[in-house]
Amino acid sequence: MFSDAANRRYTLWTAACWALFLGLTATASNLGPANFGSVPGSVLALAIAVPVGVHVVATLKLINSGDEFARAITSKRFIVAWGISTAAFCMWGFLEQYAATPPAPAWAIYPLFWLAFAFVSMFVHSSR
Repeated sequence: MFSDAANRRYTLWTAACWALFLGLTATASNLGPANFGSVPGSVLALAIAVPVGVHVVATLKLINSGDEFARAITSKRFIVAWGISTAAFCMWGFLEQYAATPPAPAWAIYPLFWLAFAFVSMFVHSSR
């Protein structure tokens, strides 16, 4: 499994990444779409990628710190969550395109993925 130190490190990085992601999302929401042509709006749009990338790196470090079983289980959960979130977004994209469904914000894939990861983690307990 994962050591206590690795779990603590991952938890701290996860909390920091989510705080930054939510803070940037709130800032962008308050800024409004009219200001995104400006330099600060463009920088904010690029900045949102930072916590996402750092969170992925933190997750990969956690996976690498575990034993073979923990690596396999966490990797399987990651892959299944990716599949669920990608399938959901592809489905929604088709609904937008062909059924006049309101658009979903693209940034929502990040929280959707981690929601799927949490859901999948309750059920995936085998490396097979």
